[in-house]
Amino acid sequence: MRNLLLLGFAVLMLSSCSKNLVPYSANLPESNGWSESQIERIQFYTSDDIVLYREVSESDTRIAEGKIKFENGREIEEVVIRKGTPGVAIWQEEDQRYGIALDKGSEQFLTFGPNPERKRRYYLLASDWEGKVGTVTYNGIDYKTSQQSANVYLMVDMRKIRKTDVNSKVARGRTVK
Repeated sequence: MRNLLLLGFAVLMLSSCSKNLVPYSANLPESNGWSESQIERIQFYTSDDIVLYREVSESDTRIAEGKIKFENGREIEEVVIRKGTPGVAIWQEEDQRYGIALDKGSEQFLTFGPNPERKRRYYLLASDWEGKVGTVTYNGIDYKTSQQSANVYLMVDMRKIRKTDVNSKVARGRTVK
């Protein structure tokens, strides 16, 4: 019985510390009146894995952060950005597109923007789409995206966003002398 009680307490504590991730949409900054600088302080997360790949030629010696693998006799560089990877907005455009940095380098970002057909959520954007395969620039290099990457959107932890710091003071009162 005692062990069951301790287990229940541990589960309760862990669940209270978990993230409350919700899709980020254009409605959030509009309804909250967030400025550019406030948006740059928001911690974003990816909803699913993003897989970027490109064929590497023998003359191309610049290998970015990815893994090299052979596919049908061709050398392929692959960059995997896991579900839940944290990122920050490093630039914003007037059309509401954001550059989300997902790694340390200044060029290691992907572009996300609101999709009016999908509840204005911020989905991965590409310079070109062929079906569900997009062409994106990451770390200054053009990559293709996997088909599943077309459905990746940004998420935010509403628990942290809604956290309000309150400085409170209790008056001690004043007496007549």
